[in-house]
Order: sequence, then structure tokens, then C-alpha cells
Amino acid sequence: MYPSLTKNLNKNKGMVLVLTLILMLTLTMMASAMIITVNTHADLTASVTQKPTAIQVSESCIDQAVKWIQTPDGLAWMALGVGSKIDIAAEGTLLYGKNLMDDTAKLEGDRRSEKFKTRIGKASCTSVVLEVITKESVGASSSGIGSEVGSDPDYDADSLTSAAKYSIKVIAEGIFNTPTLLGGTLIDEDNWNVGSSKAKIEVIFEYQT
Repeated sequence: MYPSLTKNLNKNKGMVLVLTLILMLTLTMMASAMIITVNTHADLTASVTQKPTAIQVSESCIDQAVKWIQTPDGLAWMALGVGSKIDIAAEGTLLYGKNLMDDTAKLEGDRRSEKFKTRIGKASCTSVVLEVITKESVGASSSGIGSEVGSDPDYDADSLTSAAKYSIKVIAEGIFNTPTLLGGTLIDEDNWNVGSSKAKIEVIFEYQT
């Protein structure tokens, strides 16, 4: 019976070893799953935390687009009519590489900290697309010459000009700490950073010439 007892002990040791390996594998898988979950939540939290900065730069570029409409270049583009579309954040255009640096107040001697400058330098526009969606004629308008009280506003016929009211749609995309390809405006999704965020804002406004 001694050989049989030794054989049973060896079998028990083998089962203990197998169970130990299974338990270690299970614990390793659980630990890996926990690490992945924690990292995912950390990335999501960082992205949400930086979202307001991406929204802020989008809003800034909307403001810049409205100002651009009032320039000679903007008026000339708008006069092309319904369906005209332009991206003023594309390479070689007004807002290419535009960030929040110019939209923050500069104290005397520009005493903004380097950390602050680095942060807002990571917030920029990738696209600011304008499109003329409607154009409506509103008849003639007076330049104001001869329109004083008690005078005939039509005495200066040269002051009358035809006018039009345009509806302009602007879609601005802002990013924070997001890599772009070759320093341009196309997002490099293969190298997304922790804390990267992007926001897109769509606005429709009217402008009358």
C-alpha cells in the first residue's frame, strides 16, 4: 500500500499546481482588466476636462469669421452667392494655425507665464468653414447723405444703392493638445494624446450689405 499512497500524493500535488496556475492566470486577467478600465476612464476624464478649452477656441474662430465677412475679401467672397463655401483655416488662409494666444489679455510687458502660453498654444482651429445659404434682395438703401430731419432723403440719388441680406453658416472645429499631420489642420488620429479634445460649433448669422 505504500506505493499507492505515494502515487496519490503525487496526484494531489499535481492538482494543486494546476489550480494554482489557474488562480494566478485569473488574477492576472482581472488585474489587466482593471488597469485598462482605469486608464480608459482617466483618458475620458482628461478629455472632458479639456473640452471647454476646445470649445473656447471654436468660439474664438467663429468671432474671427464674422469679422472676416466685413473685410473686402469677405465681401467679395460673399457676393459669389448661394452655395459659395470657403475654409478660412486652411493652409495659407487667415486662421491657419490660429490659437488662443492672441485672444488672451496681455499685461504690461506680457507677463503671462510660460506654462500658460504653452497651454493656450495647444488650442487651435482645424477648420472654419463658411457657406452662403441664402441671399435676399432688400431693395435700395440710403447712405445717409441728405437724410437729416426736415430734408428730402432722396435728393442725393447717388447715395442710393441696392442691398442684399445674406445668411451665412459657419462651422468651426477647435482642438486642444491634439496632434495634426505635418503641422497642418488635419487631425492625426493615430497619435491621439492623453487629454486631447476637440469641439465643433455651428452658427448661422445674417449680414446685410
